[in-house]
Parts: sequence; structure tokens; C-alpha cells
Amino acid sequence: MVRLKNRYFLCEMVFEDPNSRAFSIVTQNIYAAVKSKVRDTHGDYGLAAISWGLSVRYLNSHTGLVMIRVRRHHQKILGSTLPFITSIARCPLSLKTIHVSGTIRSCQKFLVKFNRQQLVVLLRQCKTNEERIQVKESIKKCSVLAKEKKSHNTASGNTSFS
Repeated sequence: MVRLKNRYFLCEMVFEDPNSRAFSIVTQNIYAAVKSKVRDTHGDYGLAAISWGLSVRYLNSHTGLVMIRVRRHHQKILGSTLPFITSIARCPLSLKTIHVSGTIRSCQKFLVKFNRQQLVVLLRQCKTNEERIQVKESIKKCSVLAKEKKSHNTASGNTSFS
């Protein structure tokens, strides 16, 4: 039996108005916008090629991150289309690809590192001492949770990550 190989695109939604976050954007909106833009840029061939394996696997409206899966053979079609998306659900934005991977697990690992880096940047931008304390606590929670999970998995003999 042949295994179907996929690629996962981790993208950041960059809104034109930084103060607006579109919490009304759902996975179906992203799916429809991607299919529509693929049809515009690559025609019927591009749409037919990616339609079978295209899916939105993860969406976080608060952080503006989205993970899109496509078959490996057609990753260039999706990769060349994402920069042309200018709005989703009538909300002006652009999609910035921050990571491409072959597995969800490696995307999750990258996402943890990316979020830690964002917290460090946020720490530098803090203006009050209270804000600094809150951000430092968030960073500690990320580090402690990762260490606890790792020690728990190795102690129980389970080396896989959830």
C-alpha cells in the first residue's frame, strides 16, 4: 500500500489594520479563499490538482495562525498562491508563510519555538513592571510544561509526543 505524503503550511494572518482581529474567520472561509485564489492564479488544472488533498488543519483566531495541508506533489501550487490572498471573509489581510513541513508534529514543534520567540519579543516591548511579570510567568509556564511533559513521557517509557 502506498502512503500519501503531505505538506503542511504554517501561515500567519497579517491584518491590514493591526488593531482588528477577525474572530469571525473560520476554517471554511480560509478553505474557500484558497480554492478561489488557486483557480485565479493556476486555472482549472491548479484547482483540480489541490482540491483532493487540501484542508485547513488548524486555525487560531487569537494568534492569527493557520495550518493548511496539501499533497506533497502539489505544494508549489499552494505555496505560489498564498501570497496573492488579500482578504478572507471580507477582512483585508495577507497570509505570510512561516514554516513548511512534512508532518503535523514538526509543525507543532516549530509553533512552540515560534510562540516562545514571540513572548521574548513581547517582553522587550513591555512598558510596566506588571506586564513584564505576566510575560515572564507565561514564558516559565511554556518551559515548565515542556519539561514536565518530556520527563513524564520518558518516565513512563513512552517516547512519543502528544
